[in-house]
Amino acid sequence: MRDTSRPDSDYSLLPVMKTSTDYPLTHYTIGIHLGLKEFTEDNAAEVLRRTRALAGLHEEAGKPLIYHQDGSPLLVQQIDKAFIRRHFGQKMSFGIRTPDEFDEHLLNIRASLTGIPRRSYRRITFLGLARPNQYPFQIFQEIDDRYRSEARRVEIYTDGTLLWREDGYHGLGPAEIEHTESEDVPSIGIINDRTNQRAESVSAAEFEALFERAKGLTCGWIVDCEPSADEQPSTAIYCEESRPEDEPFCGHHMRSARLMFPALYPAA
Repeated sequence: MRDTSRPDSDYSLLPVMKTSTDYPLTHYTIGIHLGLKEFTEDNAAEVLRRTRALAGLHEEAGKPLIYHQDGSPLLVQQIDKAFIRRHFGQKMSFGIRTPDEFDEHLLNIRASLTGIPRRSYRRITFLGLARPNQYPFQIFQEIDDRYRSEARRVEIYTDGTLLWREDGYHGLGPAEIEHTESEDVPSIGIINDRTNQRAESVSAAEFEALFERAKGLTCGWIVDCEPSADEQPSTAIYCEESRPEDEPFCGHHMRSARLMFPALYPAA
């Protein structure tokens, strides 16, 4: 509902706020997410960035945060420097977020508004494997960040074998689950504290491309790629021939692999 008892107010917050305010960004329902201590000329650009980002999420979800007194929503494109400037001198005590912390918080808000679980993607490399063909040297994981659980994974073996799994412990796929955690998944920092593992974030696109390759039955032999420092370049071009289900490559490239790497690919 809109409070018309203060005719000097220009904005109101609906539906989360029942009262109007001259300074809508200082209200608890917004200020707690912005993570700012005060509004000044020095931080005006960052305030504008955060306000537009926060309002944009709610606008996309059909739940605008700020309304004009006539009941129309304040659109993202209407949030400008003048709107921010009217808050100069106002202070808040809802806690402070760095720019990176705000961006991280925004991802959680997006997941809450859309109902779509937030996902992150990582690559874990195992160092010094004594029996490289029996254990993956890399594992790619898709993590449900809300529950800290694994949604999907791809295991990469030194002979080119790709094994996949989805839906965690009770899910589908040939990949083993004991090689790294699938529940209560630790942070990348904790993994990097281990002596034999290195973890880093990867993009969703890189994970999806690898997962689709792992589930398919096409040859995993790289026939061309752009120069890249990445251990698993996303620009790689693979052979498109079909392969046997129990082999990583097509017949032609399996013969090449056995000639080039006899220790990895003993003769059948």
